[in-house]
Parts: sequence; structure tokens; C-alpha cells
Amino acid sequence: MDFIHVIAVCVFHRDGMILVSEGFDPVHKEIFYRPLGGEVMFGERGENAIRREIRDGLKTTLAEIKYHSFLENIFTFENQTHHELVLVYEGRLSNNLLYEAKEITGTETGEELAIKVIWKRLDEFGSDDPPLYPEGLLKLAYQIVSKERSYLG
Repeated sequence: MDFIHVIAVCVFHRDGMILVSEGFDPVHKEIFYRPLGGEVMFGERGENAIRREIRDGLKTTLAEIKYHSFLENIFTFENQTHHELVLVYEGRLSNNLLYEAKEITGTETGEELAIKVIWKRLDEFGSDDPPLYPEGLLKLAYQIVSKERSYLG
């Protein structure tokens, strides 16, 4: 790919865990995780991209959302180099039942593809475990979760 994507992701957390979608790189035969979110469309604000992705993917809305940070991510997936600018948000879902679920089946926006969404402890992203992407997000997630009783409650 020869262009930069702007994406927005949101860290939803509870009890030292974050909500992530599971992905798979068939070339490297690697399972990986990433927070929920997606591409920011032209003319769309990052916060609104998160709201759209959560509405379409989990069929719920956000109770609260707050911008947290920014990451630049250059990576290889399926043998292609990708470049992303990542807006990182912290949020709270409106549907409190999602905080009790062990596994949630979501859908990829614009597709009928089901995605596996689960709660994972941050210490489950060690060097021998499936990684959390984008690179640098684990450090930000620790910052967010360490203030678990933030304005988001």
C-alpha cells in the first residue's frame, strides 16, 4: 500500500481487562488482538468513527468517550506494508451487559464477517502470547487501566 490510513481505536476497560477483537494473519500464522475501532472516513472526526464502528459492529452506543493519545503504526500484514495514524480513545459502552460477557460476536463494518470480541487482561499480552496491536498500544492501555477509576468510572 502506498498511502496512509487514519484509524481510531477505543480502549474499553473493566477490572484490569480491555475489550479486543481477535484477528489472524494467515501468512505468519499468527493470532493477534486489537482494540475496537476502524478507519476514519474523509470529513469524519475520530470520535464519530468510533461511534459508527461500535454501533455497526456491536449494535450498541457509547455512554462516554475521551481522546487519549496518538500512535503511528507501520507494519506488515499478509506480506503487504501498511502505514496508519492511530487516534486512541478511552470509552464506556452504553450496554452494561457487554461488560459481563466473556465473548461477544461482533461484525466488521460494511461486511457480514463475524468477529470475535473478548475481554483480556493486560498481562496476557506477554512476549510468548499473541500480541496487542498497534505497537505501542499496550503501554497506553496500562496507563488507561491504571487510572481505572478515571472520569469514566
